[in-house]
Amino acid sequence: KVGLTKKMSNKVSYTIKKGKTKQLKIYFYKNSYSNKLTFTSTNKKIATVSSTGKIVAKKKGQCKIIVKTYNKKKAIVTLKVK
Repeated sequence: KVGLTKKMSNKVSYTIKKGKTKQLKIYFYKNSYSNKLTFTSTNKKIATVSSTGKIVAKKKGQCKIIVKTYNKKKAIVTLKVK
């Protein structure tokens, strides 16, 4: 769970195995919604992320997945691939 709210952390870490996938679940401030999210991997050799937030672990290592809203709010997921 990745939060773009005050109650949920906007810095999260996950560990997944090489070859596995993980779907990010994003939570927003109450009564607000961003229909334009962008997902970016800081190292696409370690893991890739789709436009819907699905992470694919490619090889061992560590990278960050950055989630941004249209109004520049962001959450960072530290990802460790074993």
